[in-house]
Amino acid sequence: MNAKTFATPLSSTELRAIRLQAEAMRAAYLRGLFRRLGAAFSRPATPANGGLTAAR
Repeated sequence: MNAKTFATPLSSTELRAIRLQAEAMRAAYLRGLFRRLGAAFSRPATPANGGLTAAR
């Protein structure tokens, strides 16, 4: 493996794309988390997806 090409830094465009993808993944995770929490506490008779159950 060529060490020079392996160690080249990422361009600003590549870094920006990585940041945008990470932000999108984080937003999707948080949306799912809040959806599961909302489901857990709004329907006490049914357990929510992800194993959460309503507080009694």
